[in-house]
Amino acid sequence: MTAARTSHVLQTADRDGQRLRCEFVEIGGRFQHTVALVGDAEVTTVLASLSPDDEHTWPASPPWQELHVHQQTDGVPALMLVGRAGSSHWSMSATVDPADNALLFDVACRAGEPADFLGETYAAEAAADQLSITAVRLGEAAPAKVIRTDKRVVIDATEVQRSLGTVRWAYRIAAA
Repeated sequence: MTAARTSHVLQTADRDGQRLRCEFVEIGGRFQHTVALVGDAEVTTVLASLSPDDEHTWPASPPWQELHVHQQTDGVPALMLVGRAGSSHWSMSATVDPADNALLFDVACRAGEPADFLGETYAAEAAADQLSITAVRLGEAAPAKVIRTDKRVVIDATEVQRSLGTVRWAYRIAAA
């Protein structure tokens, strides 16, 4: 197992003794992220993005290879990520929405060929039912689908792609 080299954290404000934390960790040249519920005395990881590999053109989770921290004008930090798989280029901003005390993810993929899958796949723990995960509509495009099973949460944006070019989707995660 490769040791983690870089870590970046976004955290919502405290609401009723509970916060959400999203941590991006670089492992083997790729950034993966987890979402955790943070209480007064414990941290419970409830979602973990699946690790993309170099074998798949359309991985279960985007292949984040670079991460940059950006301070927005309102003082809220944003993490900007980019990556590449096959002939496609990926980008994402991850930030905290202070109005809703939620994590907001805005993702795009410049697809060079029709996609088998576009989206994000998380391994989910039982406590994931304590999260509200919703797709965000962006303009006229249909929103991504949020699919929950016992062990997975999938943000599926495959149907958002109408033709080759850039496909964009967004989703938010908040404490339920």
